[in-house]
Amino acid sequence: MGMRGIAAALAAAIFGMGLVASTGASAQVQMSDGVKALYEAAKKERELTWVTSQSNAEYAEDVAKDFSRLYPGVTVNMIRTTGQVQFQRLTQEMKSNTVSVDAYSTYEETHLVELKKQNAILNFKPENAAGLADSLKQIAEEGYWYPTAVSPVAIGINTKLVPADQEPKSWPDLYDPKWKGQVAIGHPGFSGSAGVWVMAMEKLYGWDYMEKLAKNEPQIGRSIVDSVNLILSGERKVAMVPIATVLESESKGQPVKVIYPADGTLVLGGSSLIPAKAPHPNAAKLFMEYLMSKEHSEFTAGQGRIPLRADAPKPTLGMPLSAYKNFVLPTEHALSNVNRIKEKFRDTFGI
Repeated sequence: MGMRGIAAALAAAIFGMGLVASTGASAQVQMSDGVKALYEAAKKERELTWVTSQSNAEYAEDVAKDFSRLYPGVTVNMIRTTGQVQFQRLTQEMKSNTVSVDAYSTYEETHLVELKKQNAILNFKPENAAGLADSLKQIAEEGYWYPTAVSPVAIGINTKLVPADQEPKSWPDLYDPKWKGQVAIGHPGFSGSAGVWVMAMEKLYGWDYMEKLAKNEPQIGRSIVDSVNLILSGERKVAMVPIATVLESESKGQPVKVIYPADGTLVLGGSSLIPAKAPHPNAAKLFMEYLMSKEHSEFTAGQGRIPLRADAPKPTLGMPLSAYKNFVLPTEHALSNVNRIKEKFRDTFGI
């Protein structure tokens, strides 16, 4: 190739690189006309502040980076805190008319309902919400909040202590007399996840389920993560557990396994919303679209977490929601029964 040919090839390469840079996200992610318009508006705002309690800080930071990779020119300022702290922060900012939060992600359903009552949520319907798994669509409050994280609850076992032919297959197996003194669960007075699980069991089987379980003398920890630690140590053989924690331990060679109950795995959903007075509403809307997009589900699956969409790939750890029977407990049921359940649980288990 002569010098003129080399120069032409170099010019073509540079021009091609320029095309990729100028088109930005369109070279990396498929966007509808609506999302394209949001992206253009978001680039003018340049950034958003995302407050979340749905994961650890490291993972949330990775999510923020993935969003900015797909949508160059829009930066996410991520703040990881607890559900209660983030709620107090937002409500205080609302009172002083100094709202700094653009996207708000939490597992605390009571906070979502309270913000809606105060007309503090921007009404927005993400296009990508249509691709959510069917069970997750029940968690959404259309136009207000949508599921952006899941924490399914199933049965966990210590594989060294539970032979394959004795593995529990459904939730009622936990009160089988052979497991007396060998079961671990969480306390609804301290763990919201445990509280929803207790309500779910009552809804499926009546309070008779808890009375039978109490006879098996389960060890009751504050958090359902405590149950994972108990089967890891061998202090208990079976437990009600968060799937993600067990899968992570199993991937590290620990002797634990997830059992997906035949009568259904309970799916706890964490939701996200946009505050009504968000300073960067277009960037926030784009971020909401991203959280429910196919690209985000692919990223989630690659991180070993459970993706949200029906068309998501298999996660590197565990299985997608579509692979096993699962169910959710409606928000209204949970909120209207939480105090009653706590008292009834204390009466039944004496703790």
